[in-house]
Amino acid sequence: NAYARLKKSNYIPSSSFAVNFEALIIAMSVAGGIIILSICVCCCCCCCRKKKNRQHDATDQKMEREKEQRKMRQEERKSEMKVRHDEIRKKYGLFNQQNSYAKFENN
Repeated sequence: NAYARLKKSNYIPSSSFAVNFEALIIAMSVAGGIIILSICVCCCCCCCRKKKNRQHDATDQKMEREKEQRKMRQEERKSEMKVRHDEIRKKYGLFNQQNSYAKFENN
């Protein structure tokens, strides 16, 4: 009678314990799904990090190019301003002295 009930509920008696195969199959499939899902999440995280690093590298390179361009424009503006100031100094006769502090050194 007890064996019939075990057989009816999908339990197969073993030497020391009974196993419910439905529960075992469900538990194994859940465990397998969790393992596969965790592997996929790890792979996606690794790929996204590499992609972000590439994006950061591209962004850094772009920022460096822009920085160099700004520096070049600043140097151009600086040289243009120097030329303008030199022209103004010539116009008003202030450009005659090479070293503006030379008159202070003689004292």
